[in-house]
Amino acid sequence: RSNRVSEGIRQIARLLVWAGGSATVFGFVYGSVFGFRNLLPYQGYEPMQNIGAFLTIALFFGVAMMSLGMAFNIVAAIWRKDWATGLLDWSGLMGLAFYWLAVFTAIQLFAGKRVSPTVGVTLIALPVAATAIRLAVEKRARARAQQTSHTGEGFVGETLESWLAFLTNTLSHLRLAAFALAHAALFEAVFSIAGMLRGVVGLPVVIHVLGNALMIGLEGLVVCVQTLRLHSYEFFARFFRVGGTEFKPVRLPGSAP
Repeated sequence: RSNRVSEGIRQIARLLVWAGGSATVFGFVYGSVFGFRNLLPYQGYEPMQNIGAFLTIALFFGVAMMSLGMAFNIVAAIWRKDWATGLLDWSGLMGLAFYWLAVFTAIQLFAGKRVSPTVGVTLIALPVAATAIRLAVEKRARARAQQTSHTGEGFVGETLESWLAFLTNTLSHLRLAAFALAHAALFEAVFSIAGMLRGVVGLPVVIHVLGNALMIGLEGLVVCVQTLRLHSYEFFARFFRVGGTEFKPVRLPGSAP
C-alpha cells in the first residue's frame, strides 16, 4: 500500500511540476510576476488590452487541436485498414478537408472578401457525397452480416450533427481566452482591494498573498476541469476507440483502485 501511495504522490508531483512550468512560461509572456507587472524589464502581452488577439489565438488553437485529432483518426483507421472511416468519415480525410475549407471560408468572410460559389457548393457536395458512399459501404457490410440498417435516417442526422459539432467544438475553445481574461480581471480586483487598504500596515501584503493563493486554487480547479472536457470531447472523441492498451489514470494517494 505504501508503494502505491508513493507512486501516486510522484505522479501528482510530476503533474504539478508541468503545471508550474507552464504558469511560469506564460507569466513571462504576459510580463507578470504574481500579478505585478513592474518587476520585469518589459511590458509583456496584457490580456485585457488584446482581447481580440486572445480570442483569435484561442480559435486557431482549437482548429489545430481538432485537425490533429482527425489526423490521428486517419492514421489509426488506415492502420486498421478501415478505409471507409479513414477516408470518408466526418473525422477522417473527408471531414478534415471539409473542416479546413469551412475555416478558410470563415476567414475570408470575416476579412470582408468574396467567397467563390464553387467553395459553397463544395462545402455541401463533398460531405454529402462522401457520407452517402460510406453509408452505402457500411449498409452492404451489415447486409452481409444480416444486420438491420437505417441508412436514410443516419445520413440526415449524421450530416446535421457533424456540421453543428464542427462549429460548436471550435467555438468551445474560446474558453481558453476567457480564462486569461478572467485571470487578469481577478488580479485587478486583488490590486484594487489592496490599494484601498494601503493605509493599514501589512494588510496589503496579506491581501496579495491570499488573493494569489485563492486564484491558484480556484483557477487550477476550473482550468483542470475545462481542459479535461476539451481533450475528451473536442480531441480524443475524434480518434479514440475502445480497445488496445489499458488506460491507467493518475490516482490520488490512498484512493481506491
